[in-house]
Amino acid sequence: MNIQTTWQEAVKESDPLPRLETDITCDVCIIGGGIAGITTAYMLVKAGKRVTVIDKGTLAESVTAYTTAFLTSTLDTDLTDLEAMYGTKGLQSILESHEDAIDMIEDIVTKEHIECEFMRVPSYDIAFSKDGMKQVESDARLSNSIGQEVNAVSKETFSFTYVGATESSRQAKFHPTKYVLALREKAITLGVQFFEHTEAT
Repeated sequence: MNIQTTWQEAVKESDPLPRLETDITCDVCIIGGGIAGITTAYMLVKAGKRVTVIDKGTLAESVTAYTTAFLTSTLDTDLTDLEAMYGTKGLQSILESHEDAIDMIEDIVTKEHIECEFMRVPSYDIAFSKDGMKQVESDARLSNSIGQEVNAVSKETFSFTYVGATESSRQAKFHPTKYVLALREKAITLGVQFFEHTEAT
């Protein structure tokens, strides 16, 4: 089944990147041209490094092109499980690193004047059962105990049936491929070399 995402449309309008055909030298070779690879390349070239990015496919085929496009400090793993694995300080570091990443993207969008529909929005943790609600409430208490503000929302917030929900503020959403394409162009002007259809072996 061929699934076409909204994010792939922006990539269709971009210029194709070349395949790496000759030997080259660089300080850092990044494998993967999605949001993580291109952001890393951008930061490294600004730090004075000679950077090359290779990708076995194209941006349209990357995980970035299939993302939900939400930028959140919450994870798929329950916070109580994360605390059990990494301790309270470890959990706090995990959540803060995600918040820092959202702030960094917002900062890049502002500094580089990237038109990618970035906006701050809340995110919601929704429970559809009583057991699920216990987990949602437990995660909310844990978040608030380490300074991550999470609030309960009213039963009338959503039009569908659910048991309860919480809201985390200052999350974000954006158009990921518009962001990556613009950041890639900026990185190229700074000296980063990008090659697609180039597989690392």
